[in-house]
Amino acid sequence: MRNFVNGYNNVKFKATTHKYKLNSMPKTQVIEVGDDSFPSQIYAFKPFGELLSTPDVEETELFDIIGEVVAKDNPRSKDMSGRTTKLIDFVLEDLEYDFTY
Repeated sequence: MRNFVNGYNNVKFKATTHKYKLNSMPKTQVIEVGDDSFPSQIYAFKPFGELLSTPDVEETELFDIIGEVVAKDNPRSKDMSGRTTKLIDFVLEDLEYDFTY
């Protein structure tokens, strides 16, 4: 990666818990790395069991899950910081038939 800016990771929803983040610009170039020592797994999977057993999930932490949508609620409007936004809740099921909302 070249032509980028390093900055503080002070956004609300973080793709990483690291203190800094890389910011791209119009001239930023990203080139594929063919090095076997470079990590190829960029996902942060969490099992449903961990989500269900944790009473307070950090709402700003981004992570990956795999599940099937088995139910959904109707969209609803909510005021967030003076702006009206739409929210929808999904029920997901994993291969072990655990549910998360």
